[in-house]
Amino acid sequence: MSTVREIFTHWRNIKILKKVYPVEHFHRFLVNERYRSDRNDYKFSLVTFNIGNCKDNIISAGQIISVITSRVRSSDVTGWFDDQKIGVILPETSLKGARVLAHTLCHRIADISYTPPCMVFTYPSSEWNIHYPGLSYTGDFMYEKLARGCGMPLWKRTMDVIGSSFGLIFFSPFFAIVALIILSVSKGPIFFRQERVGLGGKIYKLYKFRTMEEHNDFTVHRSHSKAYINGNTDGEKPMYKLDHRDPRIVPFGNFLRVTCLDELPQLINVLQGEMSLVGPRPCITYEAEEYLRWQTHRFDITPGMTGLWQVSGKNRTTFKEMIRLDIKYAVERSFILDMKILFQTPKVLLVQLYESIADKKHNKPYEKSGVNVKTVEV
Repeated sequence: MSTVREIFTHWRNIKILKKVYPVEHFHRFLVNERYRSDRNDYKFSLVTFNIGNCKDNIISAGQIISVITSRVRSSDVTGWFDDQKIGVILPETSLKGARVLAHTLCHRIADISYTPPCMVFTYPSSEWNIHYPGLSYTGDFMYEKLARGCGMPLWKRTMDVIGSSFGLIFFSPFFAIVALIILSVSKGPIFFRQERVGLGGKIYKLYKFRTMEEHNDFTVHRSHSKAYINGNTDGEKPMYKLDHRDPRIVPFGNFLRVTCLDELPQLINVLQGEMSLVGPRPCITYEAEEYLRWQTHRFDITPGMTGLWQVSGKNRTTFKEMIRLDIKYAVERSFILDMKILFQTPKVLLVQLYESIADKKHNKPYEKSGVNVKTVEV
């Protein structure tokens, strides 16, 4: 009789295990829930239970999963977070509500097995790793689970290392020439360093050749950025730089800017892994503060020296169009797409240089156009 009961229990728990979503499907649900959360401006929570010690025991694992699935709502999603942990996605659930559920389930599971290490994560939240009672993860780890385009594929990192190394060697004479010119025409450092927002919202120092005098005021550029990001005044107009023809730009600086040669030192950032050859435009920290939640998806991927936005119109596009192009690249990223963008970039730069020369006669200097020249080098 006991043998029949054991067989039945074994069979029942196998059925229970099959009802739980596999890792790949569960992560797809997790990413999609993040997108829904950002669109509709609500929070959701994730609870994971580490049952690795009993996963090989079908009866124990089945019992634990049975307890979990019996207590969650029909709208919740249960699946394997990884090969050791069961996860539950709780739509429209605050941290408080998720903690109550985690506490209850841990006690119920303890009655039949043991108290499993449990983690509670709420998105969006400044607290990336909230745990009860024993296990936690780093923010980077959780961000990789939520970000559709996050991480750096081996082929892309290999291309970045080879490309940046070759570029630094090939352009080394140019670096020396530009350095001498900058030092001869103005006082200050050769390189301009600025904090930018990278993968997962991490801050890093971006390198450029300095093309303006030192000690610039950020106020006007910050207001300008806020306007086009929030849709005020210029929000639906093509993006443009305030500092074009700024009298504070050092001699030879305009040429470096128009040709984007001032950005060549970013090859150092690429070699260090902070940037990629291809990716979204690196965002200034105070710009990121104005982003809506859905717009932060551009941080799901490493910023780049060139990208889909740069070869798709750049200054002819609006801010929202730029964001959508960056997110599109994050979703569709591939080796072929990267190579296509890299091959298109020189042509785009030549067109940009030609248009700049053609428009030069029609552009008024800042002091005659009424635009405040207290801008910042970006």
